[in-house]
Amino acid sequence: PGVTEEFFRNVLLVLHSYESWETSEAWTPIHDFFYRVPHSAEPDAPFDVVRTSTVFSKGDIKEVKHIIKNRVAKVDNCAVTNGVLYVPSIRAQVSTETDVIDDLPITCNPFLVRIKSRKTFICRSSDNGRGSAKWSFDLTMTYEGSTYEEAEKARSKPPTYEIEVELMDPENYLRNRDDLAVAASLFLKMQSILSPLYGE
Repeated sequence: PGVTEEFFRNVLLVLHSYESWETSEAWTPIHDFFYRVPHSAEPDAPFDVVRTSTVFSKGDIKEVKHIIKNRVAKVDNCAVTNGVLYVPSIRAQVSTETDVIDDLPITCNPFLVRIKSRKTFICRSSDNGRGSAKWSFDLTMTYEGSTYEEAEKARSKPPTYEIEVELMDPENYLRNRDDLAVAASLFLKMQSILSPLYGE
């Protein structure tokens, strides 16, 4: 469901105030198309859901990616309000992403289209000589529909506001840390966003 606009903009101010980002990217338009690719021509054949993402820069296509994303684990922590401040729900999720190079259909019928504008901040962290890791803090405004036309029409209404913290190079990072260390690192990054807003 996303977060409130007020919370989204307050987090954006917090992230802008940090001066040690490795990279701070401009707002980037992204168009996502989700469609099913069957494993065979059989009517009830299993299928993969492919996401084709077109990334734009200054009105031109910068990159096109085809990804199959599979969720490995998910935990939802639905926080509650303290009577004054709204605290959004927090989800921790582990997923695998596979680049699709071959076997893409010539044509497809998307079942979901998302038109997004994303602002990304990237930091690099290191600890105890176990190597560094890149984390991205993504703030995204999203309009969606079952077709591109419906997603465009949705732009006449407020977007869905989304905030995501993502580990960008997980294999080496996860190989050198146990689950508790990974969870603690993620918690501290969420706390770094929330603490300036709530004074805790």
